[in-house]
Amino acid sequence: MDKRPKRRKSKDNPYILDYCEENHIFQVKFKDGEGILHIVEVNECIFKEFDLFELKDKSQMNEFDNHIEHSGMTEITLNKLSVVKDTSIEEKIIIKNRNNELHRAIERLPEVQKRRIKMYFF
Repeated sequence: MDKRPKRRKSKDNPYILDYCEENHIFQVKFKDGEGILHIVEVNECIFKEFDLFELKDKSQMNEFDNHIEHSGMTEITLNKLSVVKDTSIEEKIIIKNRNNELHRAIERLPEVQKRRIKMYFF
């Protein structure tokens, strides 16, 4: 049999396509519900349709993998993937308290130091 390119298949795709160059025979292999392997010889037109279906199926799987948000993603995993990290309420409160303490400490400095700090940092 001719070595066909190995493609990723959907789990709903139960058949295997084979082509024998020597005898010019196109085959479709599949297992039935009882697990018995069946080999069916088909003409070239039907073989090409099966091949085209495999390509379309692969294209749809790639589209799903690359562009559609998967339902298995939880809020936690989506938050980890986000570019802009949102700070928690506790962190916001801590930052606000530190800033207030910093401004109070700056206000207690002598006028020259206070003016320099405000000019260089604020």
